[in-house]
Amino acid sequence: MSPLAGASLQCTYYYARDYDRGVEQAARTLKLDPNYYEGFLFLGATYEAMGNYRQAVEQWAKITRLFGDESYAREIMQTFEKGGYKAYLRLDIRRSETNGDYRGSVAEDYAMLGEKDAAFAALEKAFAKRSELVFIKANPAYDNIRSDPRYADILRRMGLPR
Repeated sequence: MSPLAGASLQCTYYYARDYDRGVEQAARTLKLDPNYYEGFLFLGATYEAMGNYRQAVEQWAKITRLFGDESYAREIMQTFEKGGYKAYLRLDIRRSETNGDYRGSVAEDYAMLGEKDAAFAALEKAFAKRSELVFIKANPAYDNIRSDPRYADILRRMGLPR
């Protein structure tokens, strides 16, 4: 397999919530290419969904290093060490908002923090900018906001079935 195919399979396992197989596939993907961004991306997301926050944050720091930002990678780890996973999510939100990044990552972070109003406000911004929300129905990050009527409304406006 190629790293691209391996990461695609990791992605499939992640959205299917088959996390153990996702972690196993990540090992195979990263064996093929130890610097493959998507391998770390879905491994981090999988660890996050499993509640293995330290391992997830370590993957985000690795990705940041791959893109040459050692300073931010250190900040990620220091923030996690001092304040835990929620502090990391807040750091990620601040950085994304500062960079004008509304691909849904801010909404995901707020949803994982349990801050529903902020999650929906960020989803509305992403929707208004026609940002990437392709996996909104499958993404585990949104699991704790799916029962909110605003979730059904945004799906309806996106033209997606509930």
